[in-house]
Amino acid sequence: MADFLSWLVGIAGLFLLVWAIVGSVAAGMERARARLEGPERADEPVDRGPASALRKSVLPLIGLILFGGCVIYQFFGRPGEEGAGADPPAVAGGGEQGVPGEPEELDRFLEQSELETVASIKRAELASAKAKQQQVATLGARVREALAEWDQEFDRWEAEVIGLLGDDSGRALAGQPSYVRRYRAIAAQERPGREEAEGLRSALETLLEPVEDALASPADALIPDEALAGQLEGLLKQAREGRDAYRTPRIQVQTLTTHAKAAGEPAAKTLREAIAEQEAEEAIAATTLIEAEEEKARREREAALAAARREQLESEGRAEVERIKAETEAKRMVGEQEARRIAEEAESVRRRQEQEMEARLAEARREQLRKAFEQQWPGMQPYLTAFTTPGYTQPRRDKFVRTTDYGPVSLGKLRGAGLLERSVESLRRLHFATAANQMNDRERGGFPTMENTFAEAQADLQRIQEFLVTYGEIMVEEGLLTP
Repeated sequence: MADFLSWLVGIAGLFLLVWAIVGSVAAGMERARARLEGPERADEPVDRGPASALRKSVLPLIGLILFGGCVIYQFFGRPGEEGAGADPPAVAGGGEQGVPGEPEELDRFLEQSELETVASIKRAELASAKAKQQQVATLGARVREALAEWDQEFDRWEAEVIGLLGDDSGRALAGQPSYVRRYRAIAAQERPGREEAEGLRSALETLLEPVEDALASPADALIPDEALAGQLEGLLKQAREGRDAYRTPRIQVQTLTTHAKAAGEPAAKTLREAIAEQEAEEAIAATTLIEAEEEKARREREAALAAARREQLESEGRAEVERIKAETEAKRMVGEQEARRIAEEAESVRRRQEQEMEARLAEARREQLRKAFEQQWPGMQPYLTAFTTPGYTQPRRDKFVRTTDYGPVSLGKLRGAGLLERSVESLRRLHFATAANQMNDRERGGFPTMENTFAEAQADLQRIQEFLVTYGEIMVEEGLLTP
């Protein structure tokens, strides 16, 4: 009976040890699952109650004591043994009830228990790994779905927004200038293209390939990297933002088209033709405004120069009177030498006054030039973005070349490249170097593109070149250009 109780105690101790190990593995699986499900679950406490503390500290110790005591009792401390070599009394029916009665049976029993424990732990680890693999695969499927929706939005944008330029629905917009202007504003917004979508798809497949291969293999216990879920969430966010960059404006254009159809009859011209006419009208209006501002600035400069000239003449008259007085006084004074000295002083005064007047005239001209620049700059700023935006490239003849300096375009290099020479050839080089050369790493803004012919862009190019020639030094002082 004592042997039977001893075996029961040993089995109970072994059970407590296995329970504590399996509980620890389950807690680790729960923490890993929480990290994959999101930062909110990752911060939640896992298994912090009294039962957890008992399992982690007291129960393993009790199990170890019980199991160790059973082993010591069976091998060293049975009561009533006749000697060290005496055979241990067999428990009645012990072999039939699964409790070993011999040392060999005890070894086999312990070995089998250990193997079952290890197998149980491995099964738990595999189940945990498969759960993590499935969570990553599910998140990857959401990214694929968002990318597929993005591809659909590409096609719908081409059909439903770009297609309006030539179809009958676009004619409804073409008859309303305000709707044409809204369409242009929506279509001109920057949005990621198909290259960005393909880049996200390639990155997604690279991240998912090892996890999906492991998920397809029943025995593969690959544990995905903890950072993988965050990377997939980032791809999902980018894919949804790219999709919405087309979906939202497409819906806006649909609504605009519906209102245009309800507002009146469609126009005879296409939307593409209406846009071209509106852009031409805006260019003419901008040209007229610039010409009026230039005429006003010219009149102000002429008035300032006339006033400065009058002041100069008056000053010269006063200087002449003073000189005559000085000469008269010098003649009256005794001694020719004293008279010459006084005359020289008068001449020195006159020259100093002339220099001061010239300095004031130069300052007045510069002030008028700065005022004219400040008046014209808001209208010209979009056309000069290709020069004022910081970058690493600088002009050289008919192209831009990369340098190590970061900043706006150099006025000196524009002049040295022959792009400010007030000639048709210079205008052609300015157009080609700035718009066609892909080495110019700056935004183009309103600068004429190569889609415009030179004849179409010539007027804008002349205004841009004349502005740079006239106000280039002021732009350098303002930091808009480099010297």
